[in-house]
Amino acid sequence: MGFRPNRSAIDNIFIVRQTVEKSHEHYIDLYNTSVDYTRAFDSVHSNKLIECLKEFDVSDKIIRLIALTLIHTTARVKVNRDFTEEFIVK
Repeated sequence: MGFRPNRSAIDNIFIVRQTVEKSHEHYIDLYNTSVDYTRAFDSVHSNKLIECLKEFDVSDKIIRLIALTLIHTTARVKVNRDFTEEFIVK
C-alpha cells in the first residue's frame, strides 16, 4: 500500500481489517504478506528463503505464494501522474 499523500496508516489498517472480516464472514482462506521493501532487498536471497521455508515444513501453497512475490517480479514507479518503464525487481 505504501504511504500516500492525504492518507494515514489508519486508512491502510481499515482496509486490512475489512478484508480479514469479509474473508472470515464468507469462510474464505486469506493469506497476507507484508514486505518492508527498504529492508528486504539486497539482504535476502529469495532462493535461500524458499529453501529455509521448506526446511521448516511450511506448506507448498504458502511457499508458492511467497515465491510469486520474489521471483520474476516486475515493477513501475509512479511519480506524480506518470509511470516509469517496467523493470525487473532483483
